[in-house]
Amino acid sequence: KAHQKLIELDHTKEELAAMVVHDLKNPLSAIMLLSDLPPDSHRLNYIHRAGREMEDLINNLMAVQKYETAALPIEPQPIELDILVNETLESMIPLFDERKMTYIKTGDAWESVSIDPRLAHRMIYNILNNALKYAPTGDQIVLHTRYSTQENHVELSVTDHGPGIPEGQLDTIFDKYSQVQGRQ
Repeated sequence: KAHQKLIELDHTKEELAAMVVHDLKNPLSAIMLLSDLPPDSHRLNYIHRAGREMEDLINNLMAVQKYETAALPIEPQPIELDILVNETLESMIPLFDERKMTYIKTGDAWESVSIDPRLAHRMIYNILNNALKYAPTGDQIVLHTRYSTQENHVELSVTDHGPGIPEGQLDTIFDKYSQVQGRQ
């Protein structure tokens, strides 16, 4: 039984390392791309944001290690989610430009919602980054939002022309440290 537990812990460690590499690679790519261009205040602002994003990811990783037996601490606060979505999209403009892609934001305007802004930013960033990675160059990505006061939830969806998630893996995409295998 102890041997099986060690095997499971080792597997979890490998999945965590893969997640960290994946999540840190995104802002680092933006920093590297922008640092190759002539400096201006707009680009320096993007570089600063990407650095902050990397710092947040490292802090989240440290929190997970600290609270390994518990869930990642969630710190909800009232925010304008529309502003958070716009800030996330703006931080990704260099990545959109690099792939010659555009985005459209559609949907509802919202009032304030109570969420953890760091985790929400990370989730939105990862969803959009996956669309950037797997959609064809020159594609247009649509980010659609819907807010329901009756159901008390916010729904975000991304539409692109990439290969999508294989049907057999749909039930695993929300598993801890899960990554879809076999994409082209």
